[in-house]
Amino acid sequence: MKLSVIVPVYNMASDGKLNYCLNSLVNQTLPENSYEIIAVDDCSTDNSFDIMKEYERRFPDKFKAIHSPVNHHQGGAKNIGLSMAQGEWIGFIDADDWVKPYYYEKLLQKAEETGADMVGCDYQLTYEHSMKPGQSVPNNNEEQTGIMTEDKYKKLLLDTGSLVVKIYKRNIIFGDQDYTEEEIQSNIKQYTQIKCENQDKIHEEVSTKQSNIPFVEKEEVGSKQVDIPSEDKEETKPRSANSHEIIDITADEHIKKIFPEDIFYEDNAISNTWMLRVKHFEYIPEPMYFYYQHDASTVHTISRKNLEDRIVAGRMILQEAKDHNYLDTYKDEIEFMYTILFYVNTLFSAMPKEQHISDAYSFCKALGEEMKQTFPDFQDNKYYQERVHAEEKKLIKMQMKSHLMFFTYYRLLWFYRNLRKKK
Repeated sequence: MKLSVIVPVYNMASDGKLNYCLNSLVNQTLPENSYEIIAVDDCSTDNSFDIMKEYERRFPDKFKAIHSPVNHHQGGAKNIGLSMAQGEWIGFIDADDWVKPYYYEKLLQKAEETGADMVGCDYQLTYEHSMKPGQSVPNNNEEQTGIMTEDKYKKLLLDTGSLVVKIYKRNIIFGDQDYTEEEIQSNIKQYTQIKCENQDKIHEEVSTKQSNIPFVEKEEVGSKQVDIPSEDKEETKPRSANSHEIIDITADEHIKKIFPEDIFYEDNAISNTWMLRVKHFEYIPEPMYFYYQHDASTVHTISRKNLEDRIVAGRMILQEAKDHNYLDTYKDEIEFMYTILFYVNTLFSAMPKEQHISDAYSFCKALGEEMKQTFPDFQDNKYYQERVHAEEKKLIKMQMKSHLMFFTYYRLLWFYRNLRKKK
């Protein structure tokens, strides 16, 4: 098997979102039997799994529909998919995004031509379901490509880009934790047994309505248009689909925790370790991945849970660097990444009064104190000096001196600015 594509799914049934994503995958220009699609339903409360089962019925040689009866966010769904992935290469896609028909063929071809073990491309921001060109966004750059050196690693750590807009050789993801062929086949067999045992239990408290699934031929993919989409965005989700006795396959000791589970920003937590396993990176400056933009997106939604998960992911970035012994070599890069995810982005997301973050004063105070304790001299970091906005640096300097003064000044400043907007 050349390629495994893993699709974490949560409540993507409505308005053709999941259909459009999966149609773009089953109609890839790769040879038959050279790739597999592993779609993992993360305890959806709609009929996403029914749609997935229909694709499995229609494309049994390339499509696996897997249901996790306990919700563990995208990290848990990806871990389940990885436990059954047979491909030499691994790719991921969000369940409401889609790709051009030749996306994976071109990435694999680039790898074969160059000997790369990771290949990426650019993406497009889009507000509608179509293959029409959207806003093109560079995901990487040419200075990061080729045989990796310490300088290239630094550039890749600082500007990793989206993990879903790349494909990876297995060792980059698994390191020394890869499954054996026997373990993979055992996991697939175990999944099949669990699927049969859980089949009648899963949807008793979930919508059972059937979906009319529009399958499209390869030549139609570029012309099909439907309004809507999303990005496997998960906010408040049930821990299990129902109260019946079910089998949680993620609790099985055979499912390795490659991704952290039960948090947002799971990619941020592990991406540095992946990048430093790469020996040769190549990049195609063509936007072949369509990234849907909407207000429900994880990256656009601010809640206490999101902010706390950023903090957890930031701590994981630091712990990964310590565990894998690259903190000393890439200290400036890790310090900066930690500062941005853990502190800067979290602080200025929590501070606006209209975000209604409970006890924002204490939350932000504790955040600043931990930042200062972890990296006392973070304001001297060269990347911080170059990349952080001047006004943010001024406000952060103020918080480091007096949180009370910072909090009062910030709230009064934005009260005044919002007042001027209304005039």
